[in-house]
Order: sequence, then C-alpha cells, then structure tokens
Amino acid sequence: MKARHAISTALATILIVAVVLVISVAAAYYVISVVAPVYEKGAETLMIKGDSYITKNNSSYIAKIHMYSDIKPALVVYAVKIGPKYIKLNTSSATIISYSGGKAELTNKGLVLSPGADVWVELQLAGDLSIGNFIEIKAYTEIGYVYNSVLVFK
Repeated sequence: MKARHAISTALATILIVAVVLVISVAAAYYVISVVAPVYEKGAETLMIKGDSYITKNNSSYIAKIHMYSDIKPALVVYAVKIGPKYIKLNTSSATIISYSGGKAELTNKGLVLSPGADVWVELQLAGDLSIGNFIEIKAYTEIGYVYNSVLVFK
C-alpha cells in the first residue's frame, strides 16, 4: 500500500506545481498588460491640431501648422512632409508665428517644443502640390516617431 501512497503523493505534487505555474503565468501576463500601457502612454505625444491649413499665394503655398506637445523635458520635430514635399525644420525653412503655454524655438536641430507648448508654425512651399480640399502632413521627431494629420486647403 505504501507504493500507491507514494505514487499519489508524486501525482499530487505535479498537479500542484502545474496549477501554481499556470496561475503565476496568468498573474505575470495580467501585470504586464496593466503596467506596459502606462509606460507606453509616457512616450512622446505631439498633436497636429485640426485648425492647421494650407493656402496658395501666387506661385507658392503657405502652410500654417498648429502643434501641441506635452513631452518632458522637450520634443524636437526635425522635419515635416506635406504631400510629396519633405522639409527640414530650421530657422531658414520655417517661422514661428506664435506660441503659448510653453516654449517653442527653431534651431539647427529642428523645432524644439517644451512641455505644454502650443505653437503655430508657417512654412513656404514653392512649386505645385496638386491638392484638393486637404493634403496629408507628417511630422518627424528626433526620437523616431511620425505623427500624421491633414491640412485643410483654404
């Protein structure tokens, strides 16, 4: 009878270990699914606001882009792509019209936005864009994110 008792003890031990492993994997998965999004939301956030627009002036286009950033310590937008045109942002290619809530500055690295910066940037684009009512815009950040939006044609 001792042999049966030893087999059932081993079987019970295996079952208990299996249940503990399943519960620990489930708990680890739950913790990762709850904690990971918190850290992902801490990544840089840039908003190209919906009141951004583009107009035509004689033979060139003027894009007025309204951006908001709440990244700490700062966010650097080094380039934008408006339709097919790729423009590196610096003091010679862009102008800051106004900003509030934080600090916005054009440098050789690009447009530097401090937390809470709400900024209007103006770009002059030569040539033809062949646009309808709107055109796609992409903003490229130093850390590697690409933010998409549209500019309405006015």
